Amino acid sequence: MLQELYWQRVQRFALPTEEETIRYANDFTRAHSWYKHLDWTEPTEFLFFISPSTGEWSYTIPSKYQSEKEWFNQEQVEDGSEVLTDKNHYSYFLPTEVAEKGKVMLTAFIHKSFESSENENFKVKHAEMKTLLLNKLQEILEFVKISFKN
Repeated sequence: MLQELYWQRVQRFALPTEEETIRYANDFTRAHSWYKHLDWTEPTEFLFFISPSTGEWSYTIPSKYQSEKEWFNQEQVEDGSEVLTDKNHYSYFLPTEVAEKGKVMLTAFIHKSFESSENENFKVKHAEMKTLLLNKLQEILEFVKISFKN
């Protein structure tokens, strides 16, 4: 029942286009200061998903990196599904397969500031992180499109 609710809500919206997905990835790499707290070597798990309330890209990060604006509580329920609750107490139910598809491990090198670094190794690591993120978003989008057809 709850899994069906996610799909019903997401289907109300036009899915993000490829251009919007690329723009979102670009915005994500430069819009946040929490990256400064991420480890440079040990990746941190992020969860990306299409919001059932807006049809737009959204994400969660571990609470120790969240600002009040980005606050999410994340818990896993018995069947492996994720339940996310935002600062307005709106709960998002993510089916297990959506939560699994949406997980990606990122380091501080995801931030755009490394793109213009004088250190070539930092530039390469940033490009790798950004490619990883963009590929993950495109994978999620394809998964959602296929799920709509079924």
